[in-house]
Amino acid sequence: TTFPGVIRLFPDERYVFRRSHPAIVGVEVLEGRIKPGYTLIKQNGQRVGVIKSIKSKDDFLQEAKKGEAVAVAIDGPIVGRHIHPGEILYVDLSRDDAIRLVRELRDMLDESDIKALKMIAKVKAREDPFWAAL
Repeated sequence: TTFPGVIRLFPDERYVFRRSHPAIVGVEVLEGRIKPGYTLIKQNGQRVGVIKSIKSKDDFLQEAKKGEAVAVAIDGPIVGRHIHPGEILYVDLSRDDAIRLVRELRDMLDESDIKALKMIAKVKAREDPFWAAL
């Protein structure tokens, strides 16, 4: 199951470490959590790419949570064309993920995960009425 997460690219160009193949950027996890393999979408619901890796100093991480500042490698986008410093990105959840999170994994979610889930639902509700009910 994919868990919800919301990240913000640091607004400063100094935190763009590579523009593409993969894009490597400094981000802050605003809510929830991110993991390698998670797909990211923009505020308009458009798909950005997939997180290849997450790094903090010299260590590769399996997860980053709210409040952490990390570098992420994202397969797909070009910084300056598809994503921009300061932009907020969301983990792309499927309907199945959302249902499983709410029904079965609720006790594994902290307050920040629930906030992230609501933020993602708001983004996805524009395209799909299912999300408005969340």
